Amino acid sequence: MDIDSILGNYKTRYFGNGYKNTDYDIKMIKPNLFSAKISMNGKVWSLKNNKEMRQHLSTLDGIILASLTVEKILINKVLDEYWISHFKIKAGKHAIESMDNVLIKFNRMKVDTNYYLFKFNIEGMKIDLKIEKNHGDKKARTDSVSMEPYTTGHLKDSTLYIDNISYLDKDGLSACVTKKVKNMSYCGLGSVASNSISLLEWLVVFSQIGEVMTYHHDNMERCDSNNLWMKMITADLKEGTASTINRRVVSEITKSSLVNMHDDRWRIITAKGSDIDNKVLITAKIAHQLPEEKQK
Repeated sequence: MDIDSILGNYKTRYFGNGYKNTDYDIKMIKPNLFSAKISMNGKVWSLKNNKEMRQHLSTLDGIILASLTVEKILINKVLDEYWISHFKIKAGKHAIESMDNVLIKFNRMKVDTNYYLFKFNIEGMKIDLKIEKNHGDKKARTDSVSMEPYTTGHLKDSTLYIDNISYLDKDGLSACVTKKVKNMSYCGLGSVASNSISLLEWLVVFSQIGEVMTYHHDNMERCDSNNLWMKMITADLKEGTASTINRRVVSEITKSSLVNMHDDRWRIITAKGSDIDNKVLITAKIAHQLPEEKQK
């Protein structure tokens, strides 16, 4: 099975294609406060049951905004040789649906010889972001003329295939991930590892795998889901993950519970995933509202 046969056509889903239609504009208000405008370029953000879903601040939006803000904070530093090795996202209490003035608070920066660690609060979404200096053989690109910024550019230019999906049991699955890229040159944060699958791309991959596992656990389909909410996610990526073809990944649900909220029943799931070599590690807490027939 491939991901589309389970979740539906990628063109109708945010983590299938909608994220590629998103543009970002960030301005500094003062040294520790930034404002962002997130806009769609006239295409679909996400559809469910042929109904267009209301756009809101996603986990991927949060990491992209944090990354773009880092580039503004370190504007006088060449970041081509740095890459994102870790992030942690804790969602706020409410969905952020106003995209015209998203406030980004820069709380703290820790500096070490080989890395920077940043803490942000984006409209209640708390984000830790770590960037590390590359130690491999790849050299930083210093000529940025005519090059596209990597953070947003590589997400639009690459295609991620998730196939050979097999359910291991009710709470586990395995799959193969392949990245196909255009022959592009990038500059900025992350560009030193542009031939690898970035941590942002792994977020795209495991967000879809998390959906599949969540729906499979409750024996339902995406069209039956009223609401799915990524409450927390932590991701780590080791240096040297250059292979982009048939990367085998495994994922499992480690904890599941039912809670009542506002007269509705919600499933709360903790899941973890990795590639077969443990180069990328993801842990997430996911909540989804059960359909009425499963409320009992």
